[in-house]
Amino acid sequence: MIQGKLLPGVAREQSYKSLVEAIERNYSGSRTLYVFPRGLDYTSLVFYGGESFQLLSDDAEALIDKLQWTGDYVIVGEKESKEVIAHSAVPLAPLLRSKGTGPDRNNPLILVRGAKS
Repeated sequence: MIQGKLLPGVAREQSYKSLVEAIERNYSGSRTLYVFPRGLDYTSLVFYGGESFQLLSDDAEALIDKLQWTGDYVIVGEKESKEVIAHSAVPLAPLLRSKGTGPDRNNPLILVRGAKS
């Protein structure tokens, strides 16, 4: 009973699979997809998305530069995105938000696009 109902529900709650599928369906192919890894367990993104993602440095300046000077797509934790907004003039308007909240159950991911789109 527990394995049949509870465990799949917990796994869905934490998984980023549906986000990766939505990104691949709607945003892949035209630009490189980047992951800002600070605070993230990005292994599930790599698991579901294969090699379609490139990791940025976990330095906030790398994320700010990417968003300010390119039109690239970046996956970032929602908590981390709020920290970046607080220290930068770069607007972050989420294109997608994950239903999954990650292994700690407290950090959904968002997909954002750089300002030079």
